[in-house]
Amino acid sequence: MVGVINFLKRGAARILMKPNALSLFVWMLALIVSIVPMFILTGLQKKFLGDRCSR
Repeated sequence: MVGVINFLKRGAARILMKPNALSLFVWMLALIVSIVPMFILTGLQKKFLGDRCSR
């Protein structure tokens, strides 16, 4: 996980220095891939906890 964050930071620095479309696209893709699972996991947790609480 730390490696992913370091990779994103390096990518962000590289894009800020010389922004081109491909690196921006790749960085956005990496960001989405790292964020989406967190949303899915929290959503599933809320769903299961909500089901348990309502019963």
